Amino acid sequence: MDNGIYTALAGQVGNFHNMNNVANNIANANTTGYKSDYMLFNRYLTQDVQDKNTMPQDYSTVSDYKNGPLKITNNPLDLAITGQGLFMVQTPMGIRYTRNGHFIRNNENLLVNMENHPILSQEGNPIELQENDNSVIVYQNGALYAKGYEDREYQERGVIGVMNFDNPQLLRKAGNNLMMSDIDGYLSNDFTITQGALEESNVENIMEVTRMIELQRKSEMTTSLIEGIYNVHKTAYKAI
Repeated sequence: MDNGIYTALAGQVGNFHNMNNVANNIANANTTGYKSDYMLFNRYLTQDVQDKNTMPQDYSTVSDYKNGPLKITNNPLDLAITGQGLFMVQTPMGIRYTRNGHFIRNNENLLVNMENHPILSQEGNPIELQENDNSVIVYQNGALYAKGYEDREYQERGVIGVMNFDNPQLLRKAGNNLMMSDIDGYLSNDFTITQGALEESNVENIMEVTRMIELQRKSEMTTSLIEGIYNVHKTAYKAI
């Protein structure tokens, strides 16, 4: 097969992967705390029986960790991080991390996410409310205070842990808008928490749709190129 077809096919495979990535960004444009992904491409040399040939290669996917816009909900258990860091979540598979601050209080009076996984404090412990707590205040540093109907003063129930990583690109997506890491993080000191708000996805929908259209056109051009090369060879073989 002609090296031109090999090169075009390699580019087409990378193009399809890129389209899947863009489609995933578009699908998560309304997912709370979602961070958009982008693919990185490189070139590599192949050694065939005739000569070296340069091929495109999609070798990595990186996440854009810029902050998304805040959406005011006025729900006291909705929390949004501005700055660097992620909430810690205790799951059956271990500690996971998220920017999705849509939390609730479960039947055991624990602060949990929508999958009923506990949100952890700076010490790595679940944050527990008292049974009669009916009013909650969360300060910008993550300190959570609560009181009941008959209490005169708010009492601290814990400080929500916000973890940071030297290289966030080493985090891996683990489903349900959670991230996982094989390396230890550290408590962030570069953040503020806004109570009664959620961080929206940082996907720029118009930009992603534009990228998808460009990729579709590129795919169509590459398909036409492959068909053209194939037809040239087919005609040449018939003439022999």
